[in-house]
Amino acid sequence: MPNTTASPHGTTVLPVTRREIFAWAMFDFANSGYTTVVLTAVFNAYFVGVVAGNGPDHDGTATLLWTLATGIANLLVLLSAPVVGAIADHGGKKKLFLLISSAGCVLFTALLAQVGPGDVFLGMVLLIFSAFMFHTGEDLIAGFLPEIAGARDMGRVSGYGWSLGYLGGMLVLGLCLVYVTVAQARGDGAGFRSSFLKRGQGVLDVARHGVRHVKGLGFEMEGHLYGEPRIENEIEQGKVEREFGPRIVGNIDEVSNGVR
Repeated sequence: MPNTTASPHGTTVLPVTRREIFAWAMFDFANSGYTTVVLTAVFNAYFVGVVAGNGPDHDGTATLLWTLATGIANLLVLLSAPVVGAIADHGGKKKLFLLISSAGCVLFTALLAQVGPGDVFLGMVLLIFSAFMFHTGEDLIAGFLPEIAGARDMGRVSGYGWSLGYLGGMLVLGLCLVYVTVAQARGDGAGFRSSFLKRGQGVLDVARHGVRHVKGLGFEMEGHLYGEPRIENEIEQGKVEREFGPRIVGNIDEVSNGVR
């Protein structure tokens, strides 16, 4: 049975279907492989042990370079998230921004396949851009939660996304590790590198499937997912414009409180 939620502006939105909730949760399923494959297990080890080093990182230099790259990406997200969120809410551009960030994450993740031994600068740049796009997309998808779940259901719906995210992340990690193991057994030294290309292609395939069939596998294209809510009474433009500045300030305050 569809649920009716209230928009952040206090107006009534049309009922939310289970398919839309499933679509929102499946974005994490498709996206979480980035954290397990790139940030946690596969590319992390490849960068430290092969790209920026030659075996165990005894002096910690390769690990420092990895930490520096991820730190820069996180700093960029910290600085841009309040502004990006305010612009997306103000102009109803969450759908567009989410599409751009997802496509960017796919592109830069696939390009990690070009990083070989000694390509430290290239690897760091691609890691920074891919991580920035990934985290920006995570911020944008989270912005839809108040539009698809009421206060009482928000924790439960959020839990759906987390659980499917863990499932998707572990599934992609397992598949990549199997591929890398088989490739190395065959003497294919590019097994690590091509796994990143396959990871990017996999996310893109999921996105294409959702857009083409409108079945909710990551990109539900109807209703108020990936766009402004389906509000029955339109918001006056003047009111939205007056709220634009305070939204940026409010977003910055939320980020600052989170850091503290």
